[in-house]
Amino acid sequence: MRVIPRLVPRRFLTSMRGATMTEIRPLAAEDIPAIGTLFQRVFRNPKDPAPEALLDCMRELFFRHPWRDPAIQSQVYVTPERTIGGYIGVIPLRMRLKGRVLSAAAPTTIAVAEPAKNPMAGALLLRTFMNGAQDVSVSEPINPIAVGMWEKFSARAATMESMEWLALFRPAAFAASLAAERFPLTRFGRPVAGPLDRMLARYLARDPHRVTAQNQAEVQDLPRDQFIRAFIQLADEAYDLTPDWDEETLGWQLAHASGNRKRGPLQHRLVVDRNDRVIGGYIYHAHPGGVAWVIQLLSRPDTALQVVDAMLLQLDAEGYVSAKGRTQARLVEPLLKRRALMFRRHSAMVHARDPEILAAVHEGRGITSGFAGETWTRLVSDRYTP
Repeated sequence: MRVIPRLVPRRFLTSMRGATMTEIRPLAAEDIPAIGTLFQRVFRNPKDPAPEALLDCMRELFFRHPWRDPAIQSQVYVTPERTIGGYIGVIPLRMRLKGRVLSAAAPTTIAVAEPAKNPMAGALLLRTFMNGAQDVSVSEPINPIAVGMWEKFSARAATMESMEWLALFRPAAFAASLAAERFPLTRFGRPVAGPLDRMLARYLARDPHRVTAQNQAEVQDLPRDQFIRAFIQLADEAYDLTPDWDEETLGWQLAHASGNRKRGPLQHRLVVDRNDRVIGGYIYHAHPGGVAWVIQLLSRPDTALQVVDAMLLQLDAEGYVSAKGRTQARLVEPLLKRRALMFRRHSAMVHARDPEILAAVHEGRGITSGFAGETWTRLVSDRYTP
């Protein structure tokens, strides 16, 4: 992969108007109110001020992350008027490839206050990020416009990690839940969903590809500290490219994600075989009777079907209407075999100059999403109103 030339030396950018100067510099703690206001204006309700909970979330992610690295920081675009005209949020990561420690980074959001007035601000912020000190850059989910920007830097989409899966346990209740989110009056139709789902269950019981108890390994609900140790060991043994997790860092990430009120309480499970060997694990958010959002699903290469079966049986038994998550190469066939729906709304992008890193990702031997990316953060999906 070609090396991207730096746009200009150091951190200063001079416009074509000569005396007019713009600047891209690292985010400072005192910039948080400005970028919080910009985030609120672009991604939430522009009529409301940025909630203090949003500002606290940004401070936590950008200044208190255990892997915080002075060489890998969020950046702000400073206008000629010396105001904050845009920013790119960056989460520092550490990865490990067959024992070799790598620096990594995942951008969160790019926001520009006045795109018409500063049309190049977003591209300049992304270029500054791409020219950073990290060995590998990952981003998921990323919209089609941003995909084109990443491709200009020779980044590639990770095809399998770009796919999402959806498993329906109670189709009628799932449809009623979706309708109620968009059209509140339709919530009165929810009582009809139960009988419909019971009728569908009798029909689906004849499906030869259904998940049955005979396929199931044991699902264990362990205390968080025990889960973390086993999950890290599983990742190290089952994948070549993994986050360089330790108990403190993964524990910090789980604690942050646990505050996500919109997606629901954070839960985690291990999957073990008959010999009590850990063969998989998963982390998910869910409200009772709602959708289980599977943020991370790991398995050994030869146990993916067992892990998928065990997870689907457990989530179904808990009464959720459906489960959804992002795929990996080794999970696609087991999920399809269990009638999960596959679709692609966004992409997962990877940029690295080391072909060995890219090979691990594109051959399905790496973990580059979930807690190895950005989707675990509250910034992506939470609500910040009381």
